[in-house]
Amino acid sequence: MKNTLITKRIHFFNSTKLKIFCLIIYLVPFGINYLQAETSNSNKIISDSTSINDDKTDNDKVNNFKLAFKYGNNIQQRGKKMVVDQHYMQPSFRYSNSNGIYACLSYEYLLNVKKDHIDNIAVNVGYDKEFTDYFSASIDYSYSKYFSTKQITSGEPHTLTLDATFDNDIITLCISGIGSFGNVNDITTSLDLSHIFLIHHLFNKKDKLTIPIIVGAYAGTSNFYRDYLLVNNVKNKKGKAITANEINTEFALTSDYITTGIKYRVGFFSIGSTITYSSEFNQPKTLATSNEPVYDVTMAFYF
Repeated sequence: MKNTLITKRIHFFNSTKLKIFCLIIYLVPFGINYLQAETSNSNKIISDSTSINDDKTDNDKVNNFKLAFKYGNNIQQRGKKMVVDQHYMQPSFRYSNSNGIYACLSYEYLLNVKKDHIDNIAVNVGYDKEFTDYFSASIDYSYSKYFSTKQITSGEPHTLTLDATFDNDIITLCISGIGSFGNVNDITTSLDLSHIFLIHHLFNKKDKLTIPIIVGAYAGTSNFYRDYLLVNNVKNKKGKAITANEINTEFALTSDYITTGIKYRVGFFSIGSTITYSSEFNQPKTLATSNEPVYDVTMAFYF
């Protein structure tokens, strides 16, 4: 996914630089205590997967490799998140070609579980094309090998995503269509609006600070979520297992969200954090869910 960013070179006095540095020191720990975004643009900017941490716009004219390490408090996809916060680590390796073709290999390791620590290994391949300065589109296929049923999409290991992005100097609109299949099948759509604040040359000629703001919503069928709740025998607020007739799987609004974050990149290295606050719709009213926001912290190397 590409966002065409309007870049302004801003020159700071030393005192201003010091204030911005203090702001970064404040925001990064704040992000660590709150969330990972679920995102179309945010997913990509959050996985359903692309990501605010995905830095294709930095180097989209050359072939490049990216090695990343992510830590998060919950795995959120297609407007839903795991009922109980599952802290995880996700190493990933991505290759991007200047012609728009890319491939990514990743796996997710759950931290606060007694067994089945390796949740899944995923492979992504896709093509991302910028047609004009104001329009780009992409197609992405992913396959996940799940080793447990803890993740909400474990019943649908195959996912095909189509994205269309419309950009101008102020705001970016991203529309996505997602088809997923496996033991159950679903169709999902998403729409989000984003703006990215970008500051170049903060401390030297090779660094930049990125602050995105994204608002969006997901709508679709929810067979994957019913499968997740039933297979894992998820309990309601009274301690009884959720039943199939409590779960609406028809095409409907499933979530809205707001995502923000901060990332600092210098040369071949970047570090950043994202946080997402979301409201989930059309799920069992008796479901006892975690109200924690979703966050992640990512460190990446480019070569």
